[in-house]
Amino acid sequence: MSAIAVAGSNGKTTTVRLLAACAQGRGWHAGYNCTDGVYRGGQLRVSGDFSGPMGARSVLRDARVQAAIIEAARGGILRRGLACNHADVAVITNVSADHLGEYGIDDLDAMVEAKLVVANLVGPHGLVVLNADDPTLRRAVGRIEAPVGWFALDADMPLLREHRARGGAICGVRAGHLVVALGAGEHDLGEVTSMPLTICGSAVYNIANIAAAALAAMALGIDVTTLRVVLARFGSSAIDNPGRLMRYDVGGVRVVVDYAHNPEGLRGVLDVACHLRGDGRLVVLLGQAGDRDDASIL
Repeated sequence: MSAIAVAGSNGKTTTVRLLAACAQGRGWHAGYNCTDGVYRGGQLRVSGDFSGPMGARSVLRDARVQAAIIEAARGGILRRGLACNHADVAVITNVSADHLGEYGIDDLDAMVEAKLVVANLVGPHGLVVLNADDPTLRRAVGRIEAPVGWFALDADMPLLREHRARGGAICGVRAGHLVVALGAGEHDLGEVTSMPLTICGSAVYNIANIAAAALAAMALGIDVTTLRVVLARFGSSAIDNPGRLMRYDVGGVRVVVDYAHNPEGLRGVLDVACHLRGDGRLVVLLGQAGDRDDASIL
């Protein structure tokens, strides 16, 4: 069984689902856990928030699963740890100011320590995939012992250029196309605006999620042809990524529904909404999780 562990403040579930789609496109029986439940073979098996070790154990114990994609949320890591002791690849999507003040974590530098636990699962022949656009992760990279791969919105930003020159793995956007480099070759995965998950390029945070997933998938051994096919279709149906950027037209009103649960997540959704509304009026209906304090809600 191959295993990928995904951590981060935003984008975990989307990245996990995209990785599962890539694994299934490769012909593997994929299992994953996320904030919506436990899935095996593309089917929901248990509904609920299973982004912690309980969900991970359910996936890892299934002998039919060939590719296990584990969402490792901060709360589960801090309360109960991780359900696995090895991963071929780990991904940290980003680190933002969410859940501060809980379990002794009061700033981003402390938060990144919790996220970096998944990097400890990766051995010398694996890959830890990090967001080069996140300054907290750039500062923390020195504490990672396994090989590191960087993704970013700009494939030619200095960090990625220098890392690639040293033979490192990268993924990012160049001239409107997503490019990935791992090992000897560099590959064009397609035009970003044609990938449904990006909403014609307006969902910038999903471009980052796609880059993270693409690099992780290649590190797991998924071929470029499969990646191109999956990226060109994933997100075209609401069932691909339920709860994330779901769009409906109701009585002449375009409705966007998203899980956005912190300022960064909400900012990303509003960017997409502003792109979609044209000259129309924008109305926001916002709910918040019950474990947030007043300051977080404000």
